[in-house]
Amino acid sequence: MNKIARYLNKNILGEVDIREAVRRHFSCDSSILQIAPEIVIYPKNTKDIVKIANFSWQFSQKGYRMPITVRGGGSDTSGAAIGSGIMLVMPAHMNMIEESDMRQGLIRVQSGITFKSVNDALSLSGAMIPSYPTTANYSTIGGAIANDSQGVLSGKYGSTYNYIDKLEVVLANGEVIQTGRKNKKQVNKLKGLSTFEGDVYRGLDGIYQDNKELIASISDHDKSGYANIKKACLPDGSIDIMPLLVGSQGSLGIVTEAILKTEFISRSRSAMVVVFDDFRDISEVLDSVAEKDPCIFEYISAETFIRASELGREYFVQGKQILPNINGGVLIIAFDEHSKGQRNRKLKKVSALFSDSVNILMDEGEGADSILDLMSITSVVYTTQNNEETMPPIFDGAFIPRKNIIQYLKLVRELSEIMKIPTTIVGNVSSGIFTVRPILKLNTLMGKQKTFKMLDQYTKLVMKVDGYLAHLSGEGRLHSNFVSLKRDEKLTELYKKIKHVFDPYGILNPGVKEQNDLRNIIKCLRPNYYPVGQIVFKSLYK
Repeated sequence: MNKIARYLNKNILGEVDIREAVRRHFSCDSSILQIAPEIVIYPKNTKDIVKIANFSWQFSQKGYRMPITVRGGGSDTSGAAIGSGIMLVMPAHMNMIEESDMRQGLIRVQSGITFKSVNDALSLSGAMIPSYPTTANYSTIGGAIANDSQGVLSGKYGSTYNYIDKLEVVLANGEVIQTGRKNKKQVNKLKGLSTFEGDVYRGLDGIYQDNKELIASISDHDKSGYANIKKACLPDGSIDIMPLLVGSQGSLGIVTEAILKTEFISRSRSAMVVVFDDFRDISEVLDSVAEKDPCIFEYISAETFIRASELGREYFVQGKQILPNINGGVLIIAFDEHSKGQRNRKLKKVSALFSDSVNILMDEGEGADSILDLMSITSVVYTTQNNEETMPPIFDGAFIPRKNIIQYLKLVRELSEIMKIPTTIVGNVSSGIFTVRPILKLNTLMGKQKTFKMLDQYTKLVMKVDGYLAHLSGEGRLHSNFVSLKRDEKLTELYKKIKHVFDPYGILNPGVKEQNDLRNIIKCLRPNYYPVGQIVFKSLYK
């Protein structure tokens, strides 16, 4: 490996590091898994990545695979930001805003820049990219694209996919392409190229022509595998590679730059907190509230507040402590219309939907901030544990249809009681994205066994309510086997063909979005889990 490191160090501008301490540092992301790379590289520019990809390609042609994993801020919870072989750490150098055009509402950035840096820069003109995740302080744009990230505003404004105009991508062999919708005539021209890009277009067009009905049957809520083939290839014969790269978790290409669409959104908001003691108090009104188009519609379980209280943290709004009955929970609802009157009218209409049995507090300005700050409770509960207990992100980001949310919440509580594993639940009611965090002991054999038994049971639970396990960020390594339980075998084979078209030697993030030997996954478990960085709700929406 020293010879490879010396060769790469000689031929690229960025730094190459093989020190054990550095490799150990980058062996973890925010998942419960640990895989150390052989070489850590901080690329300076796209040319560096081209040379590295081309080297790995040629190396693989000789029968020696040298995998490449691209890493942003390391906030991925599915094990997709770790891997053996070469680790490309993008934020070190490729973290610049290249240009912006606010007349068109576009900004061009390098993939290693953080969401916070982009939105801070955009705030000067009143614009933003509202799909920012809770880890926006250190999550990169490249990582958000790889996972099609969502955040607290995504129920109203959509995921990262909705804000991508074009991408610059390094393919597996080192070729650089720019994405964009190509009509049938342009596709035919590209298919005639003798380049690897030509191979990709030929392969994708062939896959689409042979599987039109299967592709059309893919659910819009399924973000596993390469479900975006449905958006990439259209019946009119046009192809845009960009949708396939979004959510591919670095397994189809390396995104180096992105042109993003921005949106002008009011920073003013009015908010309310609904404290209820029984699911019956809210079961009939979730759809009606969502129809009012709130920018934030969050659910926080009673167990979450009780856990925070046990850790010494109390939460107050207007002088009243927020601590629901164990059978209830909290809803946080906010509106961001430009007109104060319109926001307040919506709040009053929403409050009228609830019965007298719930406790409702409404406010705006600083008062609204105190309500929205309740969402920071997860940063206390998730990261403040004793040496034995941990709350790892094993069940983050399942999609649950709104009509089945109450049933889902009840089933999770039943599962928690049956397995005797305390859990907390938070979720975005508008987008249907829910996160369950169990309290586990990963440093014991029984703890590891419980982890995968609960993952199996939780997967079946999500399937029972017509949900999808990996909707927030993709299945990565951790959920790949469990996601396949719901997937048609023909669809699994289709995704394998797509992967082969883009990455015939299996260079790009192998093991991600692929079925893995569960024994190998268990071997990769971290005995003492801790999140990379702070999983904190930090509102950029101010």
